[in-house]
Amino acid sequence: MTFPLASPSIISGAIMCWGRAISEFSAVLVLASFPRSAPVLIYERFTSYGLKAAMPVAVLLISICLLIFVLLRLLGTKAGSSKK
Repeated sequence: MTFPLASPSIISGAIMCWGRAISEFSAVLVLASFPRSAPVLIYERFTSYGLKAAMPVAVLLISICLLIFVLLRLLGTKAGSSKK
């Protein structure tokens, strides 16, 4: 019941998120390509050598992000349980 009411806002938010991500990547690619950041390195490897060359860097970046999210979740859970 709630999702049908929220779906227009969710779709709008997803479109805005995608647009911002595209503009942020473009700015990084044009203005700050040196020193290389991870997204620029992935893009350059993909355009130069293909998907097989870009995949290890992308997997490493995703793994680091997931590890940080899990650690933050664990720290948040421990901090929340110590307040009780």
